[in-house]
Amino acid sequence: MSEAVIHGIAALKQVHLSLGVVGTIGNALVCLTILKTKALHNVTNYMILNLAIADAIASSITILEQTIMENHRLGIGIFGYCTPSFIYNFKAFFIFSYFQRVSFSNSVFALTLATFERYIGIIKPLHYFTFFTKRRLISMLLFMWLAPSLTEVFTPIFYIITYEADNCTVPSAEKYPIARASGIVRLIFDFIILSIALAYMYARILINLKRGARHLENQGIQGQQSQELHQAHKKVTKSLLLVLAAFFILILPSQILRNVLTFSNLYGGDYFAAELLSTLIFCLSSMNSAINPIMYGLSYGQLRRACIAMLCPFDRCKRSNQVAQNFT
Repeated sequence: MSEAVIHGIAALKQVHLSLGVVGTIGNALVCLTILKTKALHNVTNYMILNLAIADAIASSITILEQTIMENHRLGIGIFGYCTPSFIYNFKAFFIFSYFQRVSFSNSVFALTLATFERYIGIIKPLHYFTFFTKRRLISMLLFMWLAPSLTEVFTPIFYIITYEADNCTVPSAEKYPIARASGIVRLIFDFIILSIALAYMYARILINLKRGARHLENQGIQGQQSQELHQAHKKVTKSLLLVLAAFFILILPSQILRNVLTFSNLYGGDYFAAELLSTLIFCLSSMNSAINPIMYGLSYGQLRRACIAMLCPFDRCKRSNQVAQNFT
């Protein structure tokens, strides 16, 4: 049984590394495309850029995790006595783990902020430009990057101080209930509140678009406005399905499994089961960052065409891109 688990852990780590490479490349392409294409320099695409930056950082840390974090983790002692090497590796492991958790949380916050921008643009279009002023936009972005940093900072501080105080014994959740409480707080703040906000905003967007299209039809307006609303309704519906699928299928299980790992204290018992569960958690989070460029970037025709033009600037590619544009 343990041998099968070991092989499963090794396979998941390879998947984890591959997701990190794919996510880094994909999100980097989205960033470069938006930065290099002046036609994409607007608030909506800046939100996509912000999301891509958060996902690129998360994916890059995933690649580093396979070497740096793994080496420090293996150097942690759990024998009840201290050596300078044990203390150094424990501190390095949890500091690196802190940045990893913050990067994944930043991705979720960036996704919520991008959805909020769409929500204001569709629900309150007349207030859009007065709402998204430069000062407010900077404040939102700062909050998005600072909030996860504050919610995640307790864990490394607590574990580092407690580990050394307990003569280099890894703190258990049974001995320190506050470790469990901090996990619940992070789950509520980083997932439950944001998931409720996402569901609410997308529901309002869909209702608003459908109601507007129906109002135009009842007035006998079958022209361009009605068609545009219908097209917007279809695009947002498709986006909604992708968003909710990725968010609830990937992020929800990873958050739940993370708290199961903390509550059950598996590392104090079945080490291999805990290792398998921990690797699965990181794989799910990394997969979300890897597929976001497809859902929020390359799935949009304008951004996709700009990316193709950036990667292949030759006339032949431009003609092919123009043909593709005529069919989208």
